[in-house]
Amino acid sequence: MRRLLIPLMLALLALTASAAEPFTVELLFTHPYVTGTAPNNLAWSPNGQRLAFTWNEGGDRFRDLYLAEASGRIIRLSDLQDLPRDARAKDERTPDEIFDETDLDNGVSSPVWQRDGKTLWFAYRGDLFRVEAKAGARPERVFHTQEGEGHAAFSRDGRWMAYTADKDIFARETATGRTVQLTRDGSDDRRNGGGAYDTYLEGVFWAPDSRKLAFIQYDVTGFDKLLIPDYTGKKVEVTKQQREIAGGRLPGIKLGIVNPDSAWGLPLWVNLPDTAQYYIRSLDWSPDGSRLLLEVLPRTMQERFLLLADAATGKVDTVWHEADFAWIPDNMAQARFGPEGESVVFCSEASGWCHFYLLPLDGSGEPRQLTSGAWEVEKGWTTSYDRRSVFFTSSEESTAERHLYRLDLPAGSRSRLSDEPGWISSFALPEGGSKAAVIFGDMTRPYDLYLASGRAEKPLARLTHSPTAEFARYDWFPPEYIEIPTSDGKSFPAKLWLPRNGRKPAPLVVYIHGAGYAQNVDRAPWGWDDKYHRLLAQEGLAVVDIDYRGSSGYGRDWRVDIYRHTGGKDLDDAISAARYCVQQGWADSTRVGIWGWSYGGFLTNMAMFRAGDVFLVGCSVAAPNDWKNYNLWYTTQRFTFPEQDSAAYAQSSPITFAGGLQGDLLIVHGLQDDNVHAQDTIQLIDRLISLGKRFDMLLYPREDHGFQRDASDVHVFRSILEYLQEHLVDGGEVEAAAGE
Repeated sequence: MRRLLIPLMLALLALTASAAEPFTVELLFTHPYVTGTAPNNLAWSPNGQRLAFTWNEGGDRFRDLYLAEASGRIIRLSDLQDLPRDARAKDERTPDEIFDETDLDNGVSSPVWQRDGKTLWFAYRGDLFRVEAKAGARPERVFHTQEGEGHAAFSRDGRWMAYTADKDIFARETATGRTVQLTRDGSDDRRNGGGAYDTYLEGVFWAPDSRKLAFIQYDVTGFDKLLIPDYTGKKVEVTKQQREIAGGRLPGIKLGIVNPDSAWGLPLWVNLPDTAQYYIRSLDWSPDGSRLLLEVLPRTMQERFLLLADAATGKVDTVWHEADFAWIPDNMAQARFGPEGESVVFCSEASGWCHFYLLPLDGSGEPRQLTSGAWEVEKGWTTSYDRRSVFFTSSEESTAERHLYRLDLPAGSRSRLSDEPGWISSFALPEGGSKAAVIFGDMTRPYDLYLASGRAEKPLARLTHSPTAEFARYDWFPPEYIEIPTSDGKSFPAKLWLPRNGRKPAPLVVYIHGAGYAQNVDRAPWGWDDKYHRLLAQEGLAVVDIDYRGSSGYGRDWRVDIYRHTGGKDLDDAISAARYCVQQGWADSTRVGIWGWSYGGFLTNMAMFRAGDVFLVGCSVAAPNDWKNYNLWYTTQRFTFPEQDSAAYAQSSPITFAGGLQGDLLIVHGLQDDNVHAQDTIQLIDRLISLGKRFDMLLYPREDHGFQRDASDVHVFRSILEYLQEHLVDGGEVEAAAGE
């Protein structure tokens, strides 16, 4: 049945293609989005009967709080976009900055249920609000302070709500509103409950007995601040960012346990390793609240330790250790107690693929592998309330799909819970585990909220419809899915968007997805890049979107093939993609370009500098050009430290090879980028100037790493289209879709 459904749906889309309206840059990248704004921040009520989530049902940016009842009825619980803003005593902002405060407001976030199941709390504008979970209720702003509050979490018995405020931790008694302060040493440098760069965990973690909670204190005393200038005001202003770059140090870490009934007592500090140079990536309480399970990585990120901490004494024991000569990836950053707290569930790549293991805590043996095969468990898995089941998504069915599964820990058996071919991007499980809320998209439907069974494989039940009414007026044609051979005998998947005018061979653009360790080839082509590639195909370009070496979802060997040399085998894969498309007759070898954002921009620059005989045109956005400038954890994973392996940094950085530029290169960067600082682009263009190289450049003074303003999105995507048209397409004429 599944094999019949996809061709049928695609055929139905094809029937409407001739009457469909053309895509434009404005349509695809201006709010409200025609493809909708998918729900997120899923939170089940304590009894598992109702689901809270944030959403904008009209496709706009601002998210309000919604409630799905057991009947499937959707209720809107907030309408806060027009909430009056606090007056400023001395407001020196520009008109653009004042406009941005409202226009770029993403709305409410972080809903959490009070344990009575009648009230929801959520965060907005740095404060905590609450609202009754019923139609017609009005949200109440419980806190209204300059310091701001967040990370609200309720004790299991419902007596306390803990939260963070001004680098400290507080607890509010639910019945009386009485508040007690649980830590008193918070400051700009000492941050209780999170808020530091190069860290994983934030917030507070209640023990099941409701008597105590755990938190992490991060100490950044003496750390340098990176500067991000803003040139758009009357005077140049600077934002200071606490962040370490390659080879830097980690924040000092302390793990504390506090009791709201003994608020004046000092925290019990867990006896963590003496060195301050490590990450805590996972924390879980035992069912009886007597122990904490921690996953810890040293600064080198080549080892991991599973630790058990005694909640009464703070004593710590190591229960498991493993190492990887490259690095331990983030999709393994989770460990949980099993049934009765007598075992530990975790993921490992010991088999070459990320799979589940069960470790007995009585010392009776080694971890037992629970899943196996040439497929991967995705991060974000969770255990049921009784800890007898694990719910997870994986690529077992297909690397281009993600389905929901249930793993029975005592029996060691698993069952698939979703049937439709597509991609589950996230899910949430109520305490009973009888069902799950999932965010799902497929070949014909953009991402939306659905219900899945928690017990057996059944069709998904749709709860929301996010695409706007305009959606049906356009031909959302799908890509082709192909497998491309590599130069060293392997292969990788790709999405191929062929020009709608049927031209073969066509001008070709190789697209490089961002992040490096990510996956873009999926059977839910609704990302911003998928929408853009439909536009490029409409305008006569072929696009091949590749999961190059280092991408996630394809096992450990594929991941570490770029270790100590990015721009090596991943660049080879981009070259292989171009050559394969030429060999198949899809692409013109004299008209091949490449483009990408972030890591995609990095590899675009490497391609233009080192493979100018293949790539004639490049469009590089927000690219890291010298890895020594980039953040600590990312560079440590791939290159170790500059003082340890300077050659790895040099051979992996585009700035090293800038002299090789031959073709036409458009360099783009947002000057407010706090991820890949604009410094990387400034240093690269300085090098290109000194080498006498010609290039084109666009700077966006008010944009961050991912652009926020619709006008900037429209401008940058139109500019890239025009650049590709000018240099790859005959005549250089830009069609109407460019917005002219």
